[in-house]
Amino acid sequence: MLVGVNTSNQYNIILYNKLKTDQSIQFFNKNVVHLDQGEKYLEKEIDTTLIKALQKVSNIENNIKNYSKKDIELIANEVLNHIDTGILKGERILSIEDLVKYTNRILGLKVKNTDNTSIFGCFDVNNQTIHVNHNLYKEKRYKFVLAHEIGHCLIHDGALIESQLINTLPDSEYNFRTNKHSLQNEKQWIEWQANYFAACLTMPKAPLMAMLLQYQGRFDAREGNLYVDDQPNNIKIFVKIINSMSIRLELSKTSIINRLRELGKFTDNSRTKPIGQIMHDYQNQLVI
Repeated sequence: MLVGVNTSNQYNIILYNKLKTDQSIQFFNKNVVHLDQGEKYLEKEIDTTLIKALQKVSNIENNIKNYSKKDIELIANEVLNHIDTGILKGERILSIEDLVKYTNRILGLKVKNTDNTSIFGCFDVNNQTIHVNHNLYKEKRYKFVLAHEIGHCLIHDGALIESQLINTLPDSEYNFRTNKHSLQNEKQWIEWQANYFAACLTMPKAPLMAMLLQYQGRFDAREGNLYVDDQPNNIKIFVKIINSMSIRLELSKTSIINRLRELGKFTDNSRTKPIGQIMHDYQNQLVI
């Protein structure tokens, strides 16, 4: 089939081949239409489908709020103060149990584990449930993923998250020249917002900086930015600090490094290996 669109947004079927009656097409509105039902009927369906799709795109754009980093951090801090004011004071660490209780009692949502390997986490709007893959426990990623989904619940419309159009948009790609993720469509923006919320919630700035200084003192590292280069001793100290923080925070090493980098507290002067390779090579040599 060849569909023509003119400058007045009129849609006309230019070429149409008669097909067998058992062949069909599923339109955006999920109506299944048999292709031998006539050109006029198909023209109407195509017109309706395109209009509804464009309306949904418009609704998605209107629902995306332009939260700044400061806005998102304030929302995360409000949640932390609601859970326990001692967290932002560095008196205790936010736990998975804290997040589950907050989700149940304050948001009125259920949290359920899943072994579905196709997802890390998702917000099921219809059943008012957050699903998180239980296999993420062993990778210390469970807390961050749960916080990410809570971020969606707090700052994004549920209908937006389940939108078919959002799910068809490409994910953000990391730009190695700018050291940032490119944010070029609505899906990339809402995922960035939820990720930043999760980072602020699980690694609030002041307690994280205090923890970094604590471990720098313990391992005789210079205070200030976390630093790594190609010197074996500096690499070992770096890996010890990241491992210690990962164990204490119940978060992945990658999440901690990314958060420190975003806060301007991580200096990478290694010229021979990427950070992931450094962590892997020195992992078995650690005595914490």
